[in-house]
This record gives sequence, C-alpha cells and structure tokens, in this order.
Amino acid sequence: MKKTKTFIAAIVAAGLIGTGIVGAENATDSATGTKTGSSEKTKLSHSDKKFIEEASQGGMAEVAMGQLGAEKAQSPELKQFAQKIVTDHQQANQQLMQIAQQKGVELEKEVSKKDQRAMEHLRGLSGAEFDKMYVEHMVKDHQKDIKAFEKEANKGEDSDIKSFAQQTLPKLREHLQTAETLAKSTGANVSEPAGAEKKQQEKDQQK
Repeated sequence: MKKTKTFIAAIVAAGLIGTGIVGAENATDSATGTKTGSSEKTKLSHSDKKFIEEASQGGMAEVAMGQLGAEKAQSPELKQFAQKIVTDHQQANQQLMQIAQQKGVELEKEVSKKDQRAMEHLRGLSGAEFDKMYVEHMVKDHQKDIKAFEKEANKGEDSDIKSFAQQTLPKLREHLQTAETLAKSTGANVSEPAGAEKKQQEKDQQK
C-alpha cells in the first residue's frame, strides 16, 4: 500500500496527471449573489460540472495506469500502447484543467480510492497475467469513458466543455479499438468486470 501511494504521489509531483493546478473560485456576495473576484466565472449546469469532475478523475487514473503499464507490461505492443495512453491523456488532462480554471471548478488532486485499489491489484501481478488484467481494465475504462463523453458531446450545455468532449472522443475510440485488439492476443476477458473492480463487486454482494 505504501509503495502504491508513493508511486501515485510521484506521478502527481512530476506533473504527469495534469490536475494539480485548479482554478480559484471567486468569492460571492451573499446579499447580491454577484461575484466579488477579479473575473466572473461561468455558472455551469450540474451535469457539465459533474462531467468535468469525473473526466478529471478518469484522466488521472488513465495516466497512472499508463505509467504502470509502460513499466510492467511484458508485451512490447502493450508497452507501446500504455505509453500512448500516457501521452494522449496528459494532453487531454491539460486541456480539461484549463477549462476547469476558466469555469472556476476545483478538481481533485489525487486518484480516486477505487482506482488506487485497482492499481494495487495490478502492481501485484507480473508477466502475462499483468498484461491480461491491464488490458481488461483499459477496455472497461474506455467503454465507460466513451459513453460519458458521447453524452456530453451530444447534450452538454457549456460550449467549451461540449467541444472538449467532441474533440477527445476520437482518441478514446482509438484507444478502445487498440485495447480490444490486444485483448485477443493476451487472452483478456472483457465480458466480466476486471481485476480489483470484480473483487470489490463480489465483496459488496456479500455484505
């Protein structure tokens, strides 16, 4: 656990996750409801704000997972894919961070506990077993991401956030296509919840 936290902290410190800088929100006058800061921030709908927050969390996880994949993957093709995940999601994270600053949305600075558990599980694997489980995570994560990004791209209210979703979707689809191809070569099971997520679901059902 300590090793995993150190690994994640190192990623944050190195600026790889891209969510360490957040926009400061302007103070609001309680009597008038007007902004008292130097610049007025755009008021977002609940769905747009939720999308930014969840996309940020997902982006952090993808970069962290990509770093882990590039480090531990046995397959050269998978190592290359993992590095592409890092590069593409770093770029997307930076774009999202800038939008969040403009909109006055404060983003989380750390990977979620759920994703930390998944990374712990992956770090305990090696060789072909790691490759298989890593690909399972990549397929599941990108299927979920694409669904959320498509919803925002079609129904988002804020033009900047909607545009970000539209521009990012092609990369996410490319990642999913590559992951699905790698799933065939690694024997990954993409019809069931992957790794730590599956174990957590089993624990929840037993409660």
